[in-house]
Amino acid sequence: MTNYQLSTMKHFQKINGIALVAVLAILVVLAIMASTFTVLMNIENKQSKIHMESQQLDMLVSAGLEHAKAMLTVEELDADRLNRIANTVVEFSQTANGEGKDRWMYIKDGTGKIIGRYRIRIEDEAAKVNVQKAFLTKNSKGTGWDTGEVVLPRALGVNPKTVKKIIDFRYGKNKLPGARGDDDQNNLILMADGIDNNANGIIDEEDEGINDPKEYNAEHLKGDDRKFSSMTELMNALTGDKNKISLNTQNQMMREIPHRATIYSCDMPGSATLPNETPSDINCMTTRECRRLLIKANAVNPFEPNSVKQMQLAANLIDYRDENHVLSTL
Repeated sequence: MTNYQLSTMKHFQKINGIALVAVLAILVVLAIMASTFTVLMNIENKQSKIHMESQQLDMLVSAGLEHAKAMLTVEELDADRLNRIANTVVEFSQTANGEGKDRWMYIKDGTGKIIGRYRIRIEDEAAKVNVQKAFLTKNSKGTGWDTGEVVLPRALGVNPKTVKKIIDFRYGKNKLPGARGDDDQNNLILMADGIDNNANGIIDEEDEGINDPKEYNAEHLKGDDRKFSSMTELMNALTGDKNKISLNTQNQMMREIPHRATIYSCDMPGSATLPNETPSDINCMTTRECRRLLIKANAVNPFEPNSVKQMQLAANLIDYRDENHVLSTL
């Protein structure tokens, strides 16, 4: 065999080797692309399924809410509505330990297969302590002066150190209510009114109206103040430092506190429980609003026929809780 023939054979072998490597490389790339496409398709399918289930869950919750609203509305329109509403509440209420007569409502598809369920649980939110407002960590002579002066440790069934976490969360990083200074412009009055306004055991102390707990307002936050957006956020604030809280205590708090605390019980005009624009809370209404409500109440159940005395009654009610020490007029 000549040198020329040997050279030609080596040349063809070299070309065949390169082609084989190229083909294998292409096959590997195609295999990777195919496997990647398969994985991406599986991910897309799972995401679509999760999205559909999430939509179904949202619709299920909405259906439950509308069902509850419809039941209460129908019962309220009934002639014997008070008794029927009471029966509805008893039927769907739960006790503090989670027991009760509430029952599951099952949702089925077109084939009759159960695809979800919900139940209505009625609880008295107004009977719970509002953690957006209450601030007392111990008994005080001012307990009950307003809805903020509720002793939180007793109301929630936890120790004062745990309650302090609620207040610290609301006041933000500086641990003080409101912004700097006298936010509600009442320092001079509180320093000379003979009342322990900040519930610290000292009456008419210097600067009693500066950074007092009532400068915190969940509806009108100032400075670095915060409010709880959900009960979950409240529970996270209470159990955040889990190393210092035993597992048994954590479980007990998770069971008890949702039945004792609320972030919604304070009625504000325009809310679901106070839909009209006129406040019904005697602590926040004006003299004229109070008079209008007294006139309406007197029309339903007469108690004072004299209109002048009705106005006087309204003025007296507002002056009793008024802070400006100026007599109201109508």
